[in-house]
Amino acid sequence: MKKRGEVFLYFFILFLLTSADVYASQTLHSLIEKSQTLDNRLTQLEQKLAEMEKKLIGISSIHWKEDREKITLNILKKGYGLILKRRYKEAIKCFEKVLKEDSNYAFFAYYNLGYIYAQFEDYLKAAKYFEKSLQIKEDKDVYYNLAVIYLHYLNNPRRAQDYYLKYLSKK
Repeated sequence: MKKRGEVFLYFFILFLLTSADVYASQTLHSLIEKSQTLDNRLTQLEQKLAEMEKKLIGISSIHWKEDREKITLNILKKGYGLILKRRYKEAIKCFEKVLKEDSNYAFFAYYNLGYIYAQFEDYLKAAKYFEKSLQIKEDKDVYYNLAVIYLHYLNNPRRAQDYYLKYLSKK
């Protein structure tokens, strides 16, 4: 009887160990599947987040560009207002800032710097800025201003004539 009891106990322990092993194996397999599912979901969420970040960066850069342009236009307008008030030194700062901020408005900044330096009777600087504006865009008024500066103030009639002929050729 003792042997039977021992055999029974042995099989019972073996059954328990096998059952525990099967249960642990099933639980481990289930945990691995859940981990893989969570990994896949995390990867999908990371991809969506990256897409949203790209869209957000695109949207914010559009707004940033628009805001920057508005700021530059306001600085340009302020510079014009300061010219009208004959506050030229302050206006120079505005136009120099425009040149640093946005090259789209460089023509206007250079033109106005040329005008201001002509008001200061610094005709070399005035000519320099008017010529820089011409590098960006040909303009009839700029050609006229340069013709006057070179003829009357910089004593260079040949250069004045070149600019005056360009002035006459523009409509």
